[in-house]
Amino acid sequence: MQGSAAQQLQEPLKALEKCRAHGQCIMPSYSIPRETEVVFQKEILDNPLLSHLPAELKGLGKNVHFEGNGKRKPSVPINWRFAESVASLKALEATFMNYLLTRKYKVSPVDVTITTEHASLFYNSPLIVQIIDETGKPKSLNPLDSSIQKLFPSQDNPQ
Repeated sequence: MQGSAAQQLQEPLKALEKCRAHGQCIMPSYSIPRETEVVFQKEILDNPLLSHLPAELKGLGKNVHFEGNGKRKPSVPINWRFAESVASLKALEATFMNYLLTRKYKVSPVDVTITTEHASLFYNSPLIVQIIDETGKPKSLNPLDSSIQKLFPSQDNPQ
């Protein structure tokens, strides 16, 4: 490893050791809404793997804005940048809606604000899912229940 590369690697390691020693490992400049914007613009709209998406999406993406609670810690502590990822996908959905509005109805795109706190609540969606059975009564979604398994047959081993 070259000297400069080794030095660049040492800086984050020193910062990690320091935060572990003091018990505060939160980056002071981290902002969930700002990171969501980066994920949306750079990792989705500028992603070469998604170059087949309509070119207009990049410009329409400027109509999507993100807001959060302003705190460094998310209100729902979920790892893997979940709030940022879900909010970015919701931004893509909103951008596609603006694309459809401009193409089909010839109207100006609308501004959309996505709250990252609400996006992180998406994590809880499977917990509140219910299935209405043939009698009209709600039934919780228990994947171990054989009647539920019949609704969602496994396609892993086709016969």
